[in-house]
Amino acid sequence: MNLLDAGAVQAGAHQLPWAGSDGSGHQVPAGAYYVRLESTVGIRSQKITLVR
Repeated sequence: MNLLDAGAVQAGAHQLPWAGSDGSGHQVPAGAYYVRLESTVGIRSQKITLVR
């Protein structure tokens, strides 16, 4: 599992750009990936597609 960001943030809108690389900085292949957000309100997942 690769965590792009871990930790608490203030309430409001946030963006976390992803350059398509893994935790070691290597480019990952094109394909389907899942984004997961956990908060005090609940957990939400969404499928994203990386196209190269």
